[in-house]
This record gives sequence, structure tokens and C-alpha cells, in this order.
Amino acid sequence: MGKYDLTQALADDKVSDELTAAFCEYAIKEESTAEESEGFKQFYAHALRTITSRNMSIIAQFAQSPIEKVFLRSLVMGSIKSGSATSIIFHEPFSQGFESIEIFKSKTRDRLEIYRRCSKEAGDGSKLMPFMEKMLCGIGMSSEAAANEASMILVESVLDSGNAFHLVPQARFPDLKDHGTIIADLYAFHPSISTAQLIVECDGYDYHSDPDKFSSDRKRDRAISLSGVQVMRFAGTEIWNDPVSVSVEVFKKLESMVPDPK
Repeated sequence: MGKYDLTQALADDKVSDELTAAFCEYAIKEESTAEESEGFKQFYAHALRTITSRNMSIIAQFAQSPIEKVFLRSLVMGSIKSGSATSIIFHEPFSQGFESIEIFKSKTRDRLEIYRRCSKEAGDGSKLMPFMEKMLCGIGMSSEAAANEASMILVESVLDSGNAFHLVPQARFPDLKDHGTIIADLYAFHPSISTAQLIVECDGYDYHSDPDKFSSDRKRDRAISLSGVQVMRFAGTEIWNDPVSVSVEVFKKLESMVPDPK
């Protein structure tokens, strides 16, 4: 598949879903040969299918242009192909900037604690999901809500969400350093590393080539940087002509934000 063919595939909702699903199944097949228990392999397959489908659904709903769809889908496919599919998890846009992130981190910690507690008390892995659902119903959730929450707890725990990058399209940051509200094409953060934050902008020529807009973009980038968030910008033509190279560059940037284990 050539670069242009891949771009067209990523721009198409149906084709990109089919292609990503195929990549996902290949990753699951590769994992099945690893030296892990059958229980873990089943949990991993469920988690990877769930998070990949969720990532693609969020992109389809919230990407604002074909260029953004191509870029975000290339990130999902690139992570699966490289064997690091668990390294990115997409979320729906939030409106309260850094406050929303702290709420998310707190919820993630709570989910991981529920998983640890239930894993210990359930014992047998086959009883884990029913055990979590029962516990969640006990704190007031409906059966349906408890089943959905238990599924997400399992997914986030198996995929080690505390050590993944979390990606938010169209993230809104109100009153950022006196610059007013900023809406980022993509915001990425690591819940365990406060300095690992990145905004990626996809600049279409028609909108961003105007001299006033060009100047405004640079002022905006400086305002973002003062808040401790790094910024990368890509021209729309860069993304459309070679989405793979762009996604590789973004992954390298994200990886550079994670300290080497000592």
C-alpha cells in the first residue's frame, strides 16, 4: 500500500475501521505466542479490542477535519503495528483543561485500586468480572453501569493505563496564561509523569497561512509553553503526504518525555 493509498484509507471511516481491526487481530495473534497464562491472553485480547474500537470511535466523533482523522488514525495504527498498542488511550474532549486532567487521574487511581482489591479477593481470574460487578452494584451502580465500569477497569488495568499516554482531541483549556481559551487539535499527557505533556496542531494551509493567523499561532504556542506543555505543529500537507512519518515523529517525542528506568 502506497503513502497516498494509506492516506485515503485512513480518511475513510469504514476502511480505516476495517484496517485497524485487522492490525488489532494480528497483534492479538502475536501475543498468543507469548509465554503468558491463557487467562491473561484472553483478558489482553478483550482489552486490546475494546480500547482500539474505543479509540477509533472517539476519532470518528471528534476529529474536526479529514487531515485530523488521518493523523489520529495513523497514531492508532502505528502503535498497534509497532507492538506498543497499549501506549495510547484516547478520551472524549474535556472542557476544564488541567482541572479535568486531575479528575481523570483521580478516577484512574480509584479504578486501579478496585482492580487490585478485587483481584486479590476474587482469587480465580474467571470470577474477577462478576466479583467487580457485584462490588460496584453494592456502592449504588445499576447492573448495566456496573458491567460497563467493570469492563473499563479490566481494560485499563490489563493495558497498564497508568503508564500509557492518554490522548484527547479538541481539548479545551480556558484562560491559559491570559491568552483566553485554547482548543488543541490533540493533547497528550502521561498520568504518572507531570512533565510529559504535549499539544499537537494540524495546520491546514487555507486557515493558517494568513500572516495574522501565523503570528497568533506563535503567541499561542508561547502561552502553552509557559504552562509546561510542549507543542508540535505539522502542516496539513505533511500529514496528508506521509502520515506514517508524522506519527513516528510524534511517538519519538512522547517517548523522549519518559525518563529511562534506572
